[in-house]
Amino acid sequence: MTVGYLRDTVQCPVLVDVNLRPPWWNRALVDWALTGVDCVKLSREEAALLIEAPVASRTEQSEAVYRLRDRYQAKLVVMTLGAAGVIAVADGGIVRQKAPPIRDVQDTVGAGDAFSAVLALGINLDWPLSVTLRRATEFAGEVCRHRGATQSDCSLYDLQRARWNHEQ
Repeated sequence: MTVGYLRDTVQCPVLVDVNLRPPWWNRALVDWALTGVDCVKLSREEAALLIEAPVASRTEQSEAVYRLRDRYQAKLVVMTLGAAGVIAVADGGIVRQKAPPIRDVQDTVGAGDAFSAVLALGINLDWPLSVTLRRATEFAGEVCRHRGATQSDCSLYDLQRARWNHEQ
């Protein structure tokens, strides 16, 4: 099943977490797959590849997310910035979220997927974008404090859900 099929047939928001791994991607295919999806999530490095320009400064980051949103007609473009946090653009404009300080980093594997999972949850539950980005960065940071992408001990997940329920 392809992104295009999902985009064209399902009746729910489509989020694509871009993972460009040279040489295993093709610009034409990526452009086709991303056009018209609701949300594009990608890293700063992936954004630089797609727009063929640097995205180091705050101005370049803002320009990049706007360019990508316009190119793909996406409702939301989210660009992760590693330890610097995240920048997103939607109809309401630019939203930035600083990454929380992470003590005792053990492993960053899975942090991007953890971020995407909470991003999808926030979109599905109609959380405000600022809340979604804060929760996603916090959860990604917590995942970095553990070895491996997932945990068999559900306390990590239970703690996050309890925190979110308490906020509401």
